[in-house]
Amino acid sequence: MELNLRKWQKEAFDAWQDNDSKGIIEAATGSGKSFLFLEVIKKSNKKILIVVPTQHLMYQHAELIKQYCNEEVGLVGDGHNELKRVTVAVINSVRESLWNIDILIGDECHRYFSDINRLLFNNNFRDVMLLTATLERQDKKHLKFLEKYPLVYKIGQGECIKNDWLCNYKIRNITIDLNEEEKKDYEEADDYVKLHWYKFKSMGNILRSLYHPVARKLNSAIAKRKNIVCNSVNKIKYTVNLLEVTPDVKTIVFCEFKKTANIIYKVMKTRMKIGLYHSGMKLDKRKIMLEKFKNDEIKIIVAVKALDEGLDVENCERAILLGGTSVKRQFIQRIGRILRASEDKTAEVIQLYIPDSKDEDWLRSRLEGIDESVVKVEWSKNQAVQETLPTL
Repeated sequence: MELNLRKWQKEAFDAWQDNDSKGIIEAATGSGKSFLFLEVIKKSNKKILIVVPTQHLMYQHAELIKQYCNEEVGLVGDGHNELKRVTVAVINSVRESLWNIDILIGDECHRYFSDINRLLFNNNFRDVMLLTATLERQDKKHLKFLEKYPLVYKIGQGECIKNDWLCNYKIRNITIDLNEEEKKDYEEADDYVKLHWYKFKSMGNILRSLYHPVARKLNSAIAKRKNIVCNSVNKIKYTVNLLEVTPDVKTIVFCEFKKTANIIYKVMKTRMKIGLYHSGMKLDKRKIMLEKFKNDEIKIIVAVKALDEGLDVENCERAILLGGTSVKRQFIQRIGRILRASEDKTAEVIQLYIPDSKDEDWLRSRLEGIDESVVKVEWSKNQAVQETLPTL
């Protein structure tokens, strides 16, 4: 297939080359970062190692390289250990190895700034291209990398939407009430957190103090609070109802926990064709689910964190989020799964949240910085569909 770079991709590639072929490129999820390493492959005859965080990304990138570059691809990871001029490898399989490679491409490079993954950079790569949509980390470990590999190009979501490199989308935030039992349990856990948080002041301090009974109970209360809001029965019921009345809208349902994903899948698989994807499944079953979703054999896939990054499906038009945290990277990566541009497409992100709870605090933190001149954000309460929630 012919490789035609967009204007921003040409600018980014030139900026990387102008910096002695070393540096980080930050571009909105779905905007086409993969075309940058395809351009490297086409223009170079050197040995290239492309590192990815997950197995499904390894296979996805290998297929992309075969299509656009007509190149045999080596694989390292998921039982493979075959090197070729161009090799795609999972970070867990290569980070502690010695490599005689000219060019390193690090996709989703924010994953490689951790103490264990950064061992990969003990190798002396001549050229390094690092790609991400979300460079900044809460632990600030990206700052050390910027000293050696500067940010050479950046393009955000708003600019990509304005140039039709990403599709338009809107965000609908919908309140969901806890049932009486959940509300009682949540308030009990929340009261304990509010009463004892001042003694530790951060999760780091709590985790370092788990020998202390108050710290252990506080940690449990925080986890219980998150479990309640993310696994809310009414969130599950609302999602089931919504999927039933809109079965032909191509949708990814993002859950925080396998428990929630398994319930939705179990309930819906007798009513429609639906897929499930999480790390608790065997890899071959995950591959089958993804292929069915990409080929429209199923319109809906229920996922946990394993699909937060890298899934490339152009005609996916809706994301339903049953939970999340305040970490903006996860939110950006998740909505990026539905923003691939295609003709006349407008995508929709639906976030279900428990009002006046930590769930709402996290949601509002995730929305900070959203450009509402580009993205329409709606807030909805007391949805009529909640009055007819199905029995699970």
